[in-house]
Amino acid sequence: MSLKDLENISKLMGEDQKLVQGSGGNISIKLGDNLWIKASGTKLRNALNEKIFISLDIRNKENLKTMEDIEKIKNIKTTFLRPSIESLMHIFIKSNVVLHSHPIDIISKTMYEEGMNEIKEKLKDIKWHFIPYVKPGESLSNLIKKKQEEYYATVYILENHGMIIGQDNVDKAFYLQQEVIHKLKTNPRNCIKADIKKLEEIISKIPNVKLPLFDSIHFLANDDFSFKLVQKNSPFPDHAVFCDINPKVMLKDEFLLSSPNDKDYLFKENKYIIVKDLGVILRDDVDKNIQELLNAQAEIYIRIPPNSKTKNLSSKECYELRNWEAEKYRKSMI
Repeated sequence: MSLKDLENISKLMGEDQKLVQGSGGNISIKLGDNLWIKASGTKLRNALNEKIFISLDIRNKENLKTMEDIEKIKNIKTTFLRPSIESLMHIFIKSNVVLHSHPIDIISKTMYEEGMNEIKEKLKDIKWHFIPYVKPGESLSNLIKKKQEEYYATVYILENHGMIIGQDNVDKAFYLQQEVIHKLKTNPRNCIKADIKKLEEIISKIPNVKLPLFDSIHFLANDDFSFKLVQKNSPFPDHAVFCDINPKVMLKDEFLLSSPNDKDYLFKENKYIIVKDLGVILRDDVDKNIQELLNAQAEIYIRIPPNSKTKNLSSKECYELRNWEAEKYRKSMI
């Protein structure tokens, strides 16, 4: 088992947008007295062509309690890279290999009661823990440490967040991750596709805007239940950090009949506008990272049965993430 094994798995995970989006997710391997973990703000998909991992000396891991402690045990003090904000969690989990991902099928199920019941039924033959939503980082790490003391588990399902896998080696971890995802796979409902040609005609008259790279983002506007959900808070942490917590939503006629000056003002004030029964229009500086997270949001929402009562992040939880220095740093890495 080597760092190269982890790099290969990183690339596979990072290229699957249904599993990891943007700079999200983090993985690690314990080799002797060192923990190799993805650096904050780096992308798993780049593992084979960039240095995305950082080494931590964990000989005295029982003394590690905060991220400040983590910064002191970097093996290369001069690197500008910071260890993942989830480093404590990777240290606390006893497994040699830890894979943390944000699978859309799993996040969607944790957001409503029947979905959680399905998780319990389909994972009954696996040792797993459910982790209620808490702020990533130290709070999440301490809760996982406490759960681990109850009984050893190889799978952790994180409410409104994703999944953690812990195993003895890379192959076992990757296989178990695939097994759980297969068990919890959800088929999306059929949605009305956006009229891209019409949207292109509309945006040709609006300066400094563009259409999304992923057509499924338009489901946020054209699926009735998804349109209701986008008016709630973010569904998962990375969305709260990078996307608009309270996005601008408009009815089709309201948008189309607005003046050119009004449209220009709207896009100066908003990264994107979700127009009911039309589609999603982006300001032209919206990067691929944000679009991947909007795509994940759309894919999550079309996997939740219409009229389900959903649990989104609270306003306090969203603003806590956005104003967190660790997340501001991660945004600066994009």
